[in-house]
Amino acid sequence: MKFCRHIFVFIILSLSFETIEGKTIFVSDYGAYPDDDIDDTSAIQSAIDDTVEDGSITIMDFGPGTYDINSTIGITQKSNLVIKGQGVSETLLLGHFEGVMLFLRGCQN
Repeated sequence: MKFCRHIFVFIILSLSFETIEGKTIFVSDYGAYPDDDIDDTSAIQSAIDDTVEDGSITIMDFGPGTYDINSTIGITQKSNLVIKGQGVSETLLLGHFEGVMLFLRGCQN
């Protein structure tokens, strides 16, 4: 039980029931690869930082698998950002630290 207390699990839910149109970026293009037991925090942060700030919708797509997160990912002053996985049983963000996995500040929509 002590192990479970130290690992926080964040499941990315799929938005398959709804069609969202916009620019799609793939976290794998930034170096975040699932199931490789390598910290994906910096790559995911880079993908978030690279999203467009022109008011259009940006979809950040996570492929199937487990992504390892070792520190807080900050999402600051973003609007119309959609974080999309492949479904509850397909995409998982696994936190290996005690704390907040995603910190949102000044975000809209």
